[in-house]
Amino acid sequence: MQLSRYVRIEPIDIQRVDTVVAADVGYKGSRGVGVAVAYSVHVKRELCHVAIAADVDIPYVPGLLAFREAPLMITAIKELLDRCTEADVLMINGHGVSHPRRFGIASHVGVVLDKPSIGIAKKILYGSVVKIDKENRSLLVVNGSVVGFVLENAYGGKIYVSVGHRVSPEDALKIVEKVWSRDKTLPDPLFIADKLTKKLRNKL
Repeated sequence: MQLSRYVRIEPIDIQRVDTVVAADVGYKGSRGVGVAVAYSVHVKRELCHVAIAADVDIPYVPGLLAFREAPLMITAIKELLDRCTEADVLMINGHGVSHPRRFGIASHVGVVLDKPSIGIAKKILYGSVVKIDKENRSLLVVNGSVVGFVLENAYGGKIYVSVGHRVSPEDALKIVEKVWSRDKTLPDPLFIADKLTKKLRNKL
């Protein structure tokens, strides 16, 4: 079944977005850990987190990251939703539709869980960058369509924000800007998830 045909790019009601759930995965040998962190947009803090460790038998293949990492992310997110809170938006460490198949890991996780999702990556995978203003912001374009934005932090580092599922590029940008002070390498929810993933990975 081609899950990519289920991807929807559509507006989201920004005023109703409070809880962002960020997800990341880390590895040590054949073991992996998936982390999900719930973060409140309005109070600017972590609400709770869940970590799941498991054996990972699927090797890394460029462009097919979702097959290796999505199962751990999905399991961790489901566990967090069961234990702690609902998610208004998912923020995934990886690309969304800025992908050769228009279906990166952020789209995969969003479609499987039927949640709005945003992809955040530190490197471009697919598409082109078009500068639009002087505010350290550029368009991320695939086949003539805007699928996201490229933003710079306070130190000149870049993040690539792309639509995953059930969100528009403009709304994805607004959500990221609400939870990123730009003094960190990643938006706050994903920065927390990334730090926790690295800490737990070393204990596998």
